[in-house]
Amino acid sequence: MRIIELIKETFGESAKVVFQEIYKLSREVTDHELASTLNMRDSEIRKILYQLAEEGYVSARRVRDRETNYYVYYWRINTKDLPRIILNRKKMILQVLKKRIDHERRIRYVCPRCKREFTEEEALENEYICPSCAEPLQNIDLSERIYKLEELIKKLENEIIDEEKRILSRSS
Repeated sequence: MRIIELIKETFGESAKVVFQEIYKLSREVTDHELASTLNMRDSEIRKILYQLAEEGYVSARRVRDRETNYYVYYWRINTKDLPRIILNRKKMILQVLKKRIDHERRIRYVCPRCKREFTEEEALENEYICPSCAEPLQNIDLSERIYKLEELIKKLENEIIDEEKRILSRSS
């Protein structure tokens, strides 16, 4: 389940566990129920749920408790919008990767001591000497790193195309 990996990477292990529990129960659940089941504090559960809700992964229904007069929130996975949320997240990652590869293509030199990287222009401005540690700059070959980024970008672009087709076919 790739969404679980995405949630873990974005929000951390605790959020992954909370999301998995809601998914496993496959019904609406209160934050208190989740806290009891997962042996976590109510406040910690609520914080995670609010983060997940802000990104659209979960949604809540608010009901006033007649006895206490407090609001009780019933949480559920937002299954209707998840494919679009994941698609948008992938598009955002794709933009970041494209910016990264543009940056990588401009890097030509590195300081062997402090590992700071320089473009051709920066190296020329500093007369091919590191301004931080006065070490001579070395020319570097980033073709392998650029190749891996290109492959990752191609894979992500194909996933985005496939997911857009799936979303469109569901909505028709």
